[in-house]
Amino acid sequence: MLIDFSNASKLFIQLDTDIAEQANPDCVNQNHSARHCCQEKISQKLEATVEPNRCHYVLPTQNTETWILASHEPPLLIENAVIENYEIITDTEQRLINLGYKSKKGVNNNSARKLNKKPASQYRSHGKQLVENLTNARQRCAELDRLCVLLENIGV
Repeated sequence: MLIDFSNASKLFIQLDTDIAEQANPDCVNQNHSARHCCQEKISQKLEATVEPNRCHYVLPTQNTETWILASHEPPLLIENAVIENYEIITDTEQRLINLGYKSKKGVNNNSARKLNKKPASQYRSHGKQLVENLTNARQRCAELDRLCVLLENIGV
């Protein structure tokens, strides 16, 4: 294996799957999910055929901001139906901006498409939002729930 982490009890590799098309275009062109394509690419880089023992891929769809969005109430609606799976949402950043998160332009207008992620210290409040509403977010995001289960199983 490319990486020897024999002294580590666990290795977590996090990758936002919004880069699937850039990371593994052939896989995406075969209509596999973004998560599958990113998982396949990481395994290739690790010279593995599957997720190695003691190594866990954390692959939020589209990005970790999805988890923050899923922590908000009330639940999102699409065509008057409650969204059960937030990992199908592709405009996560725009939805967070609409909730009052700052855009790159420093103003919260609907034409902005990217979150202002600087300074990184503002993510403390985002993390607090997620932690305070973790139960809801876990129910809405399978990958977040998977990560939480993994952490619970190792006693974190």
